[in-house]
Amino acid sequence: ETSPAPPEMEEEEEEEEEEEEEEEEEEEEEEEKKKKKEQEEQEEEEAAPQCGKTLSTARSLKAHARVHSGERPHCGKRFRLAATLRQHALIHTGDKPHRCPYCERRFRSAGQLRTHQERGHPPDSPYGCGRCGLALADALALQSHEALHVEEKPYQCVHCEKAFGQAKALRQHQLLHSGDKRYRCAACDKAFTRLVTLHTHQRIHTGERPHACASCGQTFMWLAQLQSHQRLHAGERPHRCTHCDEAFARPSELRLHTLRHPAETRHPCAHCGKSFGPSPSYNRLQPTE
Repeated sequence: ETSPAPPEMEEEEEEEEEEEEEEEEEEEEEEEKKKKKEQEEQEEEEAAPQCGKTLSTARSLKAHARVHSGERPHCGKRFRLAATLRQHALIHTGDKPHRCPYCERRFRSAGQLRTHQERGHPPDSPYGCGRCGLALADALALQSHEALHVEEKPYQCVHCEKAFGQAKALRQHQLLHSGDKRYRCAACDKAFTRLVTLHTHQRIHTGERPHACASCGQTFMWLAQLQSHQRLHAGERPHRCTHCDEAFARPSELRLHTLRHPAETRHPCAHCGKSFGPSPSYNRLQPTE
């Protein structure tokens, strides 16, 4: 038979158990305080003083401020691909670079944008806007969208005739007039007045293609490229040749077509003899009196 433990050992074990219980209680209290603080931070939106961007919580604002300060904290997560790391980092910065070309909503990833376009703007939807033809998922979404067409714009720019429906949109616009280029690209040192313009420029270095076609899934670096591509699906041909009845979806196709016309229908340069179609290229090269 085993002999009972001495009273001193029993007291030590009880003290250790009590200490462990106290530590657990302290951890639980700390966790509750943390959750309560996060809930309080989520009660109202706050705007970044550097760029006027509005974020939903003080925590998001603090994370966004690191974009301006250059601070680069990390959470310890590791990734095999640099692209995956860049996508994950958006969680910390709060940025949503993927914009829907139809309704201006923004998303963190191209996948989220594609899902939104499939569900929010189905091409066969019966709920189409009578003003712009945009397809919406349901009657409520259509009602909200139509309100944008009649939205009042009380925020007038003092430097030009533009007006805006929101104060933050006016603040961002006024940065263009100030000439303050506070956002600098780390890759090429080019500077911009707006953070969103910097993010758009950085796609040249990262190769990011956030604009996805809802019809075929092809992605593009610039919104203008997507819009030009979508004309192919819609059958639109807005670029018309002035010499014949041909029309094209892209201006580059029109330029190529114009070069195929007989030389007498084109314009030779007086200095070098190079021929141009009816385009600004010819006018730019000619001397002005």
